[in-house]
Amino acid sequence: MLDDILLFVQLVNIGNYSQTANKFHISQPTLSRKIAQLEQELGVQLIKRNTRNFEITTAGNKLYHGFSDQVDHYNRVINSLKREGESINGKLNVSLPTALSVYAIAPYVGEFMQKNPGIELNIAYQNREIDLVREKFDLAIISEIPKQQTTKIRLLHAVPLYIYCTPEYIERYGLPKSIHDCIATHLAAGSLKESRTPERDYFLHHKNGEELHLVGSSRLNVSNSMHGKYMALSGHVIAGGWDALYAEELKSGQLIKIYPEYNWGMLSFYLVRLANSESALVNLFIEFIEECFARLKTPVTE
Repeated sequence: MLDDILLFVQLVNIGNYSQTANKFHISQPTLSRKIAQLEQELGVQLIKRNTRNFEITTAGNKLYHGFSDQVDHYNRVINSLKREGESINGKLNVSLPTALSVYAIAPYVGEFMQKNPGIELNIAYQNREIDLVREKFDLAIISEIPKQQTTKIRLLHAVPLYIYCTPEYIERYGLPKSIHDCIATHLAAGSLKESRTPERDYFLHHKNGEELHLVGSSRLNVSNSMHGKYMALSGHVIAGGWDALYAEELKSGQLIKIYPEYNWGMLSFYLVRLANSESALVNLFIEFIEECFARLKTPVTE
């Protein structure tokens, strides 16, 4: 059973049956059968199979969190042993998301570089689909599963999205009378897609399990939550984001979360790299990224 549990953890990390099967050199039907057998042995459903997107159940989420740390620890030990007595040198080109990196990765980059004097690291901060080969990136962290079939994908982190404003905003413009009014009658920073078109469909999730579909776009649409944060701090805009991004401002009272019973979906972050990229340098940086996310208190999914 333990082997099947570890296989399930890797399946959740990758988020795709076909790519997981290829990684472990088994057929996709064999992988599906192993997961089904594990569900039968445990007496619970781990993965929802009637949705277009890969989605784990509450029981699957619990199992994943119970064993994912063990898999990460195993990988770190193996990589550490492989690097024993080995000096790693070279240049690494990576693409990282702007807002997430501010608090999750950037504070630890200096320490990583000091420990590895033979490494040259070039970081491009952006959040879009990356063509690793054409753009010459060794790896990237992005918030959408890439279309490229030659990449390895791993779910790193996911956060529920909420909306925030300052107390001054409420004094000036009032609190939205309902969740619908946030877009309909207030200046809320909407989401701008990579295609530079505003998001019009918002799927909200109430803490009691209710789902709500809002249709409409804002007069103000942005592609980066970090800039939305500073717009909100101006006292004239409601902006979307997540608690860890706004932690200091929430603690000081500069910003407050409005309609906290609703989240506006989950923002997921995936680590992607080329399927044939197994260099010691790439693996060392991936280990560093894993350590960064291990410091975060927010679980991978909620």
